Amino acid sequence: MRVLQRVKKSGAWMPAEQAETSNAQLALVFSTPDALGSSDLWQELRALYPAAQIVGCSTAGEIADVNVLDESIRLHERQFRALTGGGRIRAPR
Repeated sequence: MRVLQRVKKSGAWMPAEQAETSNAQLALVFSTPDALGSSDLWQELRALYPAAQIVGCSTAGEIADVNVLDESIRLHERQFRALTGGGRIRAPR
């Protein structure tokens, strides 16, 4: 399983190279109710995570590593391994 965390603060993803499209199957997004109500945010998330189920939850502060941020967007993505028909584990494409 591959796990990546992304943070968007002041309109920019941190670090900048994390603004790339992902093959994750699950994306969890945490932010303020106002940010989660933005259709622009959901369009951006769908572009970043074209293959993922995206789930959002509102917060009063977003935790990123050891920092608590306000007015940010916090993403936690997971890319799972899959079982083939023979029970072998294969890496996601």
